[in-house]
Amino acid sequence: MSASRRHHTELDERRYLKEKVVAAYEALWRGEEAFADGGFFHLKVNASWLQAHIAALPQAEMATGRAVLRRLFVECCSRLSPDFEASVQSHAMETLAGVFLGIGCRTFHNVADVLDLLCGIEAADAAFGGLFAQIKALLSSKRRGAEAVALRRSAVRLLLALAAAAADLQSNILIDLLMPHRFDVPLGVLLHSVDGVEPPSSAARPSEREDVATLVLLLASYRRHESPNSFLRCVPPPPLGLNTFHTSRPSAPARREPEPPSAPRSRAG
Repeated sequence: MSASRRHHTELDERRYLKEKVVAAYEALWRGEEAFADGGFFHLKVNASWLQAHIAALPQAEMATGRAVLRRLFVECCSRLSPDFEASVQSHAMETLAGVFLGIGCRTFHNVADVLDLLCGIEAADAAFGGLFAQIKALLSSKRRGAEAVALRRSAVRLLLALAAAAADLQSNILIDLLMPHRFDVPLGVLLHSVDGVEPPSSAARPSEREDVATLVLLLASYRRHESPNSFLRCVPPPPLGLNTFHTSRPSAPARREPEPPSAPRSRAG
């Protein structure tokens, strides 16, 4: 097969996969079952579609939207266990990042409405406690290799998306839930010694450290004048510290569409 024909074949395959995952999203919003066959998280994620759809959802359709978002949240969280393939874990985090970014594009008069959309206010502590425990385990993993690096980076980008789940960083209730879970420990290790955790390679790109640094600065900025903030210990001294960082909202670095490294290939046939 010629190089030109092979290129067009690869583009057609990617286009088909993109259309397939969008069809699955649309079916989900129509109230159809999308998770029964186990293939949903084997599809390449289209986080930009999720973000745009959630952002544009009319208020009149939010009752239906809430049921879908809660189902997505539960299914994504349940796929972060090490019992699942690395590709499934990565796709679950990318999907959840798209949900967080979509929510961040909406306006809420009551910040607790975000929790109501995702899991219900009364279940929030338990639901997010479980999610944060899984993310923290991924960030703290001593595993080496491309799969571990890809998962760790997807976890960092999921937290960046979480930080963008409100127009104003200081009123982001999801960060309020995150703060007691001591993410300063694994993120501080990654910030100062990424090369020590993973030997330099093509997988451990400089942008991984940049993502971690952006996340640490955002979390260190959260209500730092109101209560003790353990992330301040991770912040480098000026000129790279908080004095040069805008904290009114998580801007472009946190709001950009998650672009995780290529997810580890699925072992499924």
